[in-house]
Amino acid sequence: AGLWAACSLTRAGILLASGLRLHGIWKRATPVDDRSMPLVDVGPRKVRLCTSHDVDRPSVIGFFSPRILIPHDLFENLTASELEQIVLHEMGHLRRRDDWMNLAQKLGLVVFPLNPALAWIERRLCLERELACDDDVLRLTRAPKAYARCLTNLAEQRLERRVATLSLGAWERRSELDQRIHSILRGGKGMGRAQTHIAMSALVLALLGGAAELARCPRVISFANAAPVS
Repeated sequence: AGLWAACSLTRAGILLASGLRLHGIWKRATPVDDRSMPLVDVGPRKVRLCTSHDVDRPSVIGFFSPRILIPHDLFENLTASELEQIVLHEMGHLRRRDDWMNLAQKLGLVVFPLNPALAWIERRLCLERELACDDDVLRLTRAPKAYARCLTNLAEQRLERRVATLSLGAWERRSELDQRIHSILRGGKGMGRAQTHIAMSALVLALLGGAAELARCPRVISFANAAPVS
């Protein structure tokens, strides 16, 4: 119980610190002309396209007023086609409510920090979300080779910035990028929004069922009161 509490509090602290840091990045972002954004229905939320000096890759942050952030130096070197593909990908996350789903996954890890299956499923769902948004871009642009080239160029520019700062994280998620590019070129499909919701629902039910069964299990070792010595 002590180990579970320590790990849960640690994850909660990391999640809270990450949220505060992202809020600061959201406030410091510089809005750009929204006319460069393609039209994608994301519901009632107003989406802004911004540049930022605080991120090293295109990202989307904000739950109620989301902003698509593109590194400032990268934004200046993007072609119109590459910018459209990047924005379509990030808008796909918002249309699918992936930001809220990602928050639910992180909260699940806070509550069940010692569950290795949950950690593996969380990483897998993150990859499936990226593949699903890649499919959205391909469906709208019909240009798989151009999109694969765009992702490769983004990875190269990000790698150059990481190498310049001697960061040990320069190679992080390289295997994920490989899977995404191979999936794009072979026309593979990622997990859809309905499939993602089903997977998360099944995961939550399995965790609750496991917790209930563990609570009902008899204790392996019990100690009876010693009989009084006469």
